[in-house]
Amino acid sequence: MINAVQTPGAIGPGSLAVSTENLGVDFGNFKALKNVSVGFEVGKIHAVVGQNGAGKTTFSKVLMGLVKASHGSLTVNGLHPDSWSVRQARLAGLDMVHQIFTMPPNATVAEAFEFFQSDTSSLLPYRKSILNLKWQRILAEFEVNISPEALINSLSIEAVQSLEIVRALMAKTQVLILDEPTAALAPPESKRLFENLRRLKEKGITIIIVLHKVVEVLEIADTVTVLRDGECIKSAVKVDDFDAESLTNEIIGLTAVVPQKTELVRMDASSEVVLTLVALSTKQHASESALASLDLTVRPGEIVGIAGVEGNGQRALVEVIMGLVKATSGDIFFENSRITNVSVRARRMKGIRVIPFDRLTEGVSTTKTLWENTAAGSLINDKRRFLFVSPKELRKNSEKVLKHWQVKYQSLDQYVSELSGGNVQRLIFSRELDSGLKLLIAAQPTRGLDVGATAFVHETLDALRNSGAGVLLVSADLEELFALSDRLIVLQRGCISGSFTGPYDRSLVGNAMVGTQ
Repeated sequence: MINAVQTPGAIGPGSLAVSTENLGVDFGNFKALKNVSVGFEVGKIHAVVGQNGAGKTTFSKVLMGLVKASHGSLTVNGLHPDSWSVRQARLAGLDMVHQIFTMPPNATVAEAFEFFQSDTSSLLPYRKSILNLKWQRILAEFEVNISPEALINSLSIEAVQSLEIVRALMAKTQVLILDEPTAALAPPESKRLFENLRRLKEKGITIIIVLHKVVEVLEIADTVTVLRDGECIKSAVKVDDFDAESLTNEIIGLTAVVPQKTELVRMDASSEVVLTLVALSTKQHASESALASLDLTVRPGEIVGIAGVEGNGQRALVEVIMGLVKATSGDIFFENSRITNVSVRARRMKGIRVIPFDRLTEGVSTTKTLWENTAAGSLINDKRRFLFVSPKELRKNSEKVLKHWQVKYQSLDQYVSELSGGNVQRLIFSRELDSGLKLLIAAQPTRGLDVGATAFVHETLDALRNSGAGVLLVSADLEELFALSDRLIVLQRGCISGSFTGPYDRSLVGNAMVGTQ
């Protein structure tokens, strides 16, 4: 539980905590925001939604002083600042929890919080026992039950996120901005986050939350602002005015062509096996469970879903199949070949591809250009990799695949870090899904994606299955797993705690996830 200890300033209910008028952001010739006018009332939860690339994150960063507006005005607590920076935003009572956390991963909880203290005393030598007692008391005030001695990199995503919220509230924050906070959370964790946000709202704190799931908007928000291609389509409209269908239409645009989710055509999977794991075990890494004598098969023309509370062996499963970590015992067979100890490249040459858990740190090089990232896959998979390949040819091919995958970009020479999260994921799909693919390991492939992009990914996975490829789908989204999987495997503590075929019973799957089956 997270409780706001401080009380907000003098501005009361009915007043606007933050408002913008004709706000615009230009990146060269690209207009990321176009004359956005919106007002957020004090003590309410305001959702900001839109497809990937609509301008949601850019808008949040303008409010926080991280991106400078090209034109328009910003009003905070009735004041009209001439200039705006992160420091000014925090002095005015704003703070932000980003998708990428700011807590130093190798520090303890107490050390991380001390690092963020503004006074110079935090830089002086300290006794760990005194420091731990100090932050144990402060965390208790916020009703957060996390040991101050725990290492940040040993904590779950939910735990680190709660610490990030505490960090923001400690600065007497009146307006809390959260950028896609549920993107990395399982459904039970999202529910607990929403309970905490409601408590903060009761304390008078204004919350501006960027979301991508319509059902979450309808559950948590008082108002919703819809951005589309940088324009404000709906400005802080009461969420009660929408249902799931009407809000989805506003996000997508009634005239937009979006793949429609249909009943998936279930073709019979081959009797052959593309992937076999036999009594496979791995070492434990950080807070992630190791695999413990796991047996699993994937057939051509089959999607096998992997469910489970995060941290129960999903990452170990993906990484050991790809050759990123070694098995401590057991074997891996691909088609009829034992690949337990072969290299990552050798596995890719055989036709194994992956959509990694974290697209920004594992899926792309953010310091490289679009065409370099797109071309990387073909160079790795090409048996002629030591022969000269014309950059002109690579650029031409990159342009072709990026167009097919509807990646929105300005130039092949721009850095991947400039793309929205959804477009980065599309880039990764464009690179991994080549003609040599026989098995795709898709780890959280729709995490953080909007409605249209999610439908696109779902149709792509189903098309792969029906083309005869095998798919291992790891997801925290049960609805996604139920819709796509031919078989569903539940992992708990690195072991299989349940195996199901459709139609799926949510309660039975849930019991297997928490160990009550």
